[in-house]
Amino acid sequence: MKSKSSEKMVISASFYPEYVIAVNLLEGTEVGVSNLTANVTGCVHDYQLTTADMKNIEESIAVVINGGHMDHFAADAVEKASGGLVLDEVNGVKTPVLINTAKSFEEEYENPHYWMNATLYEKQISEAADGLVDMFRLLKNKSYSSLTGIDNDEIDGIISKINENESNYISKLSEISKKKDELNVSGVKVVCFHEALEYLAEDLGMSVKASLDMDYDTALSAGDLKDIEDTIKKEDVKYILAATGYTTAAEKVASEMGIELIVLDAGTSSSGEGAIKDSYINMYLSNLNIIAG
Repeated sequence: MKSKSSEKMVISASFYPEYVIAVNLLEGTEVGVSNLTANVTGCVHDYQLTTADMKNIEESIAVVINGGHMDHFAADAVEKASGGLVLDEVNGVKTPVLINTAKSFEEEYENPHYWMNATLYEKQISEAADGLVDMFRLLKNKSYSSLTGIDNDEIDGIISKINENESNYISKLSEISKKKDELNVSGVKVVCFHEALEYLAEDLGMSVKASLDMDYDTALSAGDLKDIEDTIKKEDVKYILAATGYTTAAEKVASEMGIELIVLDAGTSSSGEGAIKDSYINMYLSNLNIIAG
C-alpha cells in the first residue's frame, strides 16, 4: 500500500525514452513517474508545453531530460516553475531538480538522439540514476520532510532501490549486445532518413554515407533528393534506413534507385506491446531482427 507521503512524490520525464529510464530506475519505490509528452509519437524538438504540462512540472520533485537541446522546452520550464515541492532555491523560488541524462557527454555529439546508441543509452541510465540519488540525498540532508512528508528511512530505501534497479537494467541490456554480435553488417553502406537511425547504424558498424534530419513536417526539395540519389550512386549504398512514420521520401528514393528500404523504430513512443519498462530492449531487438532479415 502506498504511503500518504509517497503519493506526493512525482518525477516527470520530458519524453518517452527518458520516461522508460525513469520507470525502470524507480520501479518498486512508490515514487510516481509522469511522461510530459505522452501524446507525442515522434521527436519533441518543437514541442510546446501546455498549461497542464506546466502544472505537472511544478508538482514534480524532478524533471528528467534527454539533453542536447532535444527537450529544451522542459529545461526552460523548470527555470520558470514555482510552487513545486522542493529543492533548488533559485532567487528564493522552489523549483524541481533538472536531471540531464547526457550531462557528461552532450558537448561531444551534435546529434541528440543518444538513446539509439546502446552504449550512450547505458550512460544515460547511469546519469539519471546518479541525478536521482543525489536529489534524494539532498532531500535527506536538507531535511525537506516538512515539504514532502517523507522520512529519512524511506529516502534510504528509495536510494537503495534506484541503485539496485540501475544495475539490473544495465545487465538486461546485455541481450542487445549479444544480438549485435550475431549480426554481420559491419561496413555495409547506408543512408539514414532519420538522425536517430544514424546512431543505430553506427552502433552496428555500418557506414553511414548520408543522414537526414527528418520530422513529421520535413519536406525535402528536389535538390535534396538529387543530392541523396547522387550519394547513393557514388557510394554504392546498399540500404536506406527510415523511421516508422517518416517513410514517404525514403520510399520514393528507394523506388527510383532500386535499393532496399528498411523501416525501423526510432524509439520515441510505445509500440503498445509488453511492459513499459521492457519497451526499449524490445524496440532495439526488434530493429536488429528486421536488419538481420
